[in-house]
Amino acid sequence: MLIITLLMGHQSAFSDQIPPEQRIGSIPSIPKDQVGITFADKFDPAQFSYLKTLTSLCTSLDDENCAKLKTFQYAAILPPCFSAEDVNCIEGLTAQIGAGSTLIKGRYVKSVPEKPNYVFKSDLSKGIPAGSTPSVWEIPGVLHKGGGDNYAVVASIAGGLRRSPQGIVERDYPEINIDLYPINLVNMDAAQPVQFAQKVGALASMYTTNGAGSQCAVQDTGVCGLKETFPGDVKFGITARLSVRISGWANGRIVNPEFSYVQGEKYSVISLSGYPARIPVLAGSLDLSKLDTPTAELLGSKWLKNGQGSIDPTIGDSALINFSRWNNLLGNTASDEISEWRFSSTSSFEIGGEPLCGKNLSPNTLTAFVTTNSLSYSAGPPKFDPSDKTLKYIVSSPHFLKDKSIFRGTYDLYINNSVANCLYGFSGGGVSASVSVTDETGKSEVATSVLSQKGDWMHLAVSGFEFSSP
Repeated sequence: MLIITLLMGHQSAFSDQIPPEQRIGSIPSIPKDQVGITFADKFDPAQFSYLKTLTSLCTSLDDENCAKLKTFQYAAILPPCFSAEDVNCIEGLTAQIGAGSTLIKGRYVKSVPEKPNYVFKSDLSKGIPAGSTPSVWEIPGVLHKGGGDNYAVVASIAGGLRRSPQGIVERDYPEINIDLYPINLVNMDAAQPVQFAQKVGALASMYTTNGAGSQCAVQDTGVCGLKETFPGDVKFGITARLSVRISGWANGRIVNPEFSYVQGEKYSVISLSGYPARIPVLAGSLDLSKLDTPTAELLGSKWLKNGQGSIDPTIGDSALINFSRWNNLLGNTASDEISEWRFSSTSSFEIGGEPLCGKNLSPNTLTAFVTTNSLSYSAGPPKFDPSDKTLKYIVSSPHFLKDKSIFRGTYDLYINNSVANCLYGFSGGGVSASVSVTDETGKSEVATSVLSQKGDWMHLAVSGFEFSSP
């Protein structure tokens, strides 16, 4: 049994003429005597390829800038696969309009930018993939809400490297991100390739410049892949080949997901399909001087001044706590709604330090995949209560959408049978699902749930539940 504990949600002014996907990343107007907050699923995976130290770019681990340094970071954007031998690439993009219809194959159009800004030497023996740029695909007849049929695939492998005293480079587990965006390619003067800029000073550091900003899923000089809204009732699928193996827990924004993950000798193949998730956004402002001091300080009076705002994270235990503080004061209605399709490996920060049974299994093993349409959620494993043999998972969203309709949640968990047995002491064959949803007032409702087995995976799907009481 899974208990999903639901927390509870002044709307902010954004123009309704602009798709909400283009507005996320911008702080709405805030009154001069208030501080503002935006909770949105603003996810920023790598948008360009690089190999670097804290302050220098590297063309290889042994060039003059990096040969004597010990720690490195890299990101490699995955290109399309052009041959059967290619690895670290996108094998295909598909769409299906309505259940049971024929799959429509996407066609690679171009890469944006055409070539990477930073070129570095690939070395798969040390875990460094070749870097490319995001790709634009056409799916004929599958029109998004912006009227076009172009979609951008921004997929990346990113990780950290360290050099031992013996000169050997050891590899940390990499993070995998696969994002799909409906776009229209438009001319835009402010657009430019996303890249590093160098800050000069005693403590030089590197930061990124983002041209025309987050409204563009991809961009090059004078060209922006303007984000649009996904079409309804269309299932999208992406297959990728990876030289690295996905490790630990993964999360995503895919409704009714289906996935397979096959590890081969030369590379692994991950196939994902499902409907885009529609995620609520909560944005608003408060006069903190009217709140008691402890509450005002928790909400940001120590670091936010009147007239200022921030965009806060939504994934992980600390994000859930912060969201609930603001949400209970701002009301119970979403200020906006965005559509997303994404797969991402889960960082230990998001999991909150939860011990992972997957580490006791074979190395580099994908142990679970969790996806939900809730605005804020725990990315790691559900907590098991042995006293009543229940799983507890926390999600948090406003009760109403912007149009005042009730927002209903979805939750899917794919978990390796061995991991389920390790974490919770049961095997897939002996488990049944009876799901209730409990809000913070203690009120419970029965949710629709489906528990199924496929090979080594147990799949629990929960849908139709509401978020708190209005």
